[in-house]
Parts: sequence; C-alpha cells; structure tokens
Amino acid sequence: MNIGTPLSDSATRVMLLGAGELGKEVIIALQRLGVETLAVDRYDNAPGHQVAHRALHHRHDRWLCPARAHRSGKTHAGGTGDRGHRHDTGMVTMASQWQNEFELHARAILGLPVDTGLREPGASAVIYGGLEASGIHFDNIAKALRLFGKPASFPRWRMGVALARGENIEQARERARQTAVRISPGK
Repeated sequence: MNIGTPLSDSATRVMLLGAGELGKEVIIALQRLGVETLAVDRYDNAPGHQVAHRALHHRHDRWLCPARAHRSGKTHAGGTGDRGHRHDTGMVTMASQWQNEFELHARAILGLPVDTGLREPGASAVIYGGLEASGIHFDNIAKALRLFGKPASFPRWRMGVALARGENIEQARERARQTAVRISPGK
C-alpha cells in the first residue's frame, strides 16, 4: 500500500457517505494514516464535516460542492462497495482494544493489516440528548467520554457515550453507567 500526501496530487482519498459521529471517528482514523478525507452527509455541520479535509452536503437529490471537493490522484472506495459496518456500541473498542473499531475500519478500507486483540475489559453507556434544542452544552463531563458534536438534540438522540475500563466487564459496565448518568445536557 502506497499512501500519498493529503491535499496534493499524490493524495490517497476516501469519501465517506454518512458523516455522523461514527463517520467522524473513521475520518480521524484515516487522517492518522495520512489519507485525504471527504465527508458527505444530508445536513450542514455534521460531525464528520467538522474534521474532514472537505465536506459535501447532499440535499434534494443534488450535490452541493465547495468551490475547491476535484484533483487527480489515487482514490479509494469508488465502486468498491461497502467496507464494513459502524455502530456507536462499537465505540467500546476505544477503551478495550489495541486498534479500535474506527482504526480497524480505516485499515480495512485501505487493505492494511488489522489487530483485533483485547487490551483490557471495557464498557460503554449511551448519553442521550434529553431535550429538543440546538447548540446544547454538557455539564459534568468525565475523562472517559466521547461526545458526538451533533448540531441539535432530541430527547432520545444519542449525543455521546461514556467509556470505561475495569478489571472485569461488570466493573467496566458500572463505571460507564455511573459516568453517563452524571452527564447533563442543557441549553
């Protein structure tokens, strides 16, 4: 595998169709490997748009592109089909594995070797929005936490996850639950 330099003619590029909180994490993992990223989602300021090299918005069957999205260069994922499935329950791997769900996904896209080895037991607990609002903030944030950066909140929307490690799964689960219930979204 040969990876070029982002934002150059030699760049290796990956376009993610779906730039929510999980796409954002894959984008970060790809960028750590030196890949130029393009995030596509249906709403403005999706979490992946906040970190990608470039962002596209898909609305009403039209593609809206920034003035800069065409260059020649090596491109991945075009016509290669689905390369795995991401879900926020897999974020637990950020606390428990040597390579997390998103690093594994990025490496699989690029055809690089993966390591699914367990580092230590871990658990996650969902942090819900709890209210319907835009531009919310979060109080009582702990160290072991991932907030998704969504631009709006709804009562049952997943806004983040609390991640925890433990000597065993039960201890990790309890730590994650305790952390999640302490987080309080507000306007």
